[in-house]
Amino acid sequence: SIVLVRAYGHANTDVTEGAELFHVKFGTVPRTMFALFELVSAPDLKPYRDTLFRNPAFVVFLVIFIILGSFGINGLLVALINESILEKNQARIEAERLERELRRKKLQQ
Repeated sequence: SIVLVRAYGHANTDVTEGAELFHVKFGTVPRTMFALFELVSAPDLKPYRDTLFRNPAFVVFLVIFIILGSFGINGLLVALINESILEKNQARIEAERLERELRRKKLQQ
C-alpha cells in the first residue's frame, strides 16, 4: 500500500494522464488498502483500463498482487473449513469417550 501511495498516489495531475484515478484510489494508505482489497475480492479492472496501458509496471504489480492475494484468501478459507472440521471431530470423539465411560460404569454396578 505504501509503495503505491508513494509511486502513484501523489502523481501530478497536470502532467500524467489518469493521475486523478491514482489520486482517488491510491492517494492515502487507507484508500489504497481498500482499493487493493476490492481488487483481490472481486478483480474488476474496468475502471483502470485506460491507465493500465500507460503504466506497465502498475499492470505487473496488479496481476501479481491479485494472483497472490487470491491464493492467500483461498488458503484462509481452506484453513477455516479445516479447523471447523477438526473441532467437530474432536467434539465427536470426546462425546463417544464419555458415552463409553457411562456404559462401563453402568456395567460395573
